[in-house]
Formats: sequence, structure tokens, C-alpha cells
Amino acid sequence: GRGEGGEGGDLRGEEILMRVKSGLRRKQEKQRRKRTPVCLDSGHFEKGILCRKKPLPPGPPPPAGAPVVPRGMYIVPLVCPSYIAPDHGSVWYAGKEYRIATASGTPATEHVRITCHEHYKPSEIGSSTPRCRRDGQWEVGKVCEPIYCADYGKVQFGYVSTHDFVRAGTRIQITCHEWYQAVGMEEGGRPDPMCLDNGRFEKGVTCVPKPCPKTSEGPCPRGQRAAMSRGIEPRVSKEQVKDWEDELRRPLVGDYNPNVFDHEPRPYSLDISTSEDEFNPLPWPPNKHFNPSYETPSRLENLPKN
Repeated sequence: GRGEGGEGGDLRGEEILMRVKSGLRRKQEKQRRKRTPVCLDSGHFEKGILCRKKPLPPGPPPPAGAPVVPRGMYIVPLVCPSYIAPDHGSVWYAGKEYRIATASGTPATEHVRITCHEHYKPSEIGSSTPRCRRDGQWEVGKVCEPIYCADYGKVQFGYVSTHDFVRAGTRIQITCHEWYQAVGMEEGGRPDPMCLDNGRFEKGVTCVPKPCPKTSEGPCPRGQRAAMSRGIEPRVSKEQVKDWEDELRRPLVGDYNPNVFDHEPRPYSLDISTSEDEFNPLPWPPNKHFNPSYETPSRLENLPKN
């Protein structure tokens, strides 16, 4: 055979021999491994058998139209973590209210709804129904802000306890001046109107003049009589105007008062009966506080006329 096959036949025979030797070696190696290895005198155990994972049985065929998943890849469902409820508000999901936070694991494309408690309103920034995005993050939602009412304004013949901005649910106090009383409570007015959630106050009372008591003895008090007669804040009476006119017509009296440090006589007590040609030592006007325009017709003309 060697002469016929030449070098090619020798190579083929060597290849067959190597395969046989390899098979014998694996067989001997398998035979040497034992299920119950014994501890030898050398202090080592005999070679034991090796354990390998059994192949899984083939599963059912995928349904028609299902996406083909490459071997070694896993499909993880996209979910979002818990949605934290805003301060002074709640989060609603699947018909349930959560005042702290929702449960984790909300699927992607699902949304929650945000509501605010009494006396608070949603902010302008953010969504009232934030959605769980496909990247596992929530959209930006709204927060809850307090509601405020502006200044109540002025009350005729009265005043309010504050003119600052107040939060919804807060009450202010209306107080009427003396000789005036609060009315309008029969029509729903309140002496302590509250700031409502719409940013406006409740209807408040108004102040009107008090009537003179029928059981009182003697004339009605002057301030109350003035308030009743006019229905507004008391004006200047004719008696007051007459008193002012009499005061203006009184002769002028200097307001110079000598003291221990000033022994000069009062200017008007000197003899000034000299003629106009003679030298007059007194300065004019005789008093620095004197005002020649004090008694002028123009001041009398500007008095209020009743």
C-alpha cells in the first residue's frame, strides 16, 4: 500500500491513527472520572465526573405576527417610578386618590391626574395630566399654589382690619366709625367677609348713620345729630364759621413776653405820639411776628359759606 499510495497514503494513515488515539484518550479520561471519587494516599481525590446543563426542551411556536426576538435578548416592559403628589394636592390614577405618591410600575403612555386641595389652585407651568414617557420618566406636572385676594378697598364711614393681600380662607374685619352702624346683613353682607377661592371677598356690610334713640332724654348728641341730618361725615357748622370770623376780627395782640434775660419794655407801651417829622426810634413793624396781611378781606372771602 505504501508503494501505491505514495506520500498521500502515508498522510491519510497518520490522520486515522491520530483520531483513534484521541478517541481512546477521551474514553480513558471518561473512565478515570468516577461518581464516587476516593481520597488517595497522596492526599488528593480521584477525578470526579463533570456536571453540564441539560438543553431546554423546545417551546411552543410563537403566534402569527409576533416580533422575532434575536436569541440572547430580553424584552423589558417600560414603566415609570412612583409619581410624587404635589404639596397641598393629590394624584389620581385608575380612579384612586394618592395624597403622597402612586405605586411604582406605571406602564408607559399611561397618565395620572393632579388636583389641588381647598384654597389652592394649579400652577400655570406643567401638565394637569402628566404622562409616563417611553424612556421611563414622567412629564412635568403642575404644582399647587395658594390663592390670594387683593385689597378689600375703602369702606365709607368705616375701615377694614388690613389692606394687604390675604390668602383664601382668611377673614377680615369691618368696623364702622362712631355714630355709624353696620347694615346689609339681611342681604347677605358680613362684618367679617372671607377671601374665597375665586380670588374675591364675600359681600361685606356698609356703614350708615345711627338713628337717635327714642328713649333718650334730652337732645340727640351733636355728632349723632350731624350724622343723621346729612348721612355723610359731619361738615363745618355755621357756629364754627362764626367763631372763625370773630377770631379774625379780634384786635391783634403781640406775642412778645419779656423774661429775666430781656428787660426791654413792650414796643407798644412806649410813647410814640411824636410828629411824623421827628425821628421815630421804633422799627417798623414794631414786632417781628406781626403780619400786616393777617386781617385782609381775602381771608374772610375764602371762608366756607353755608
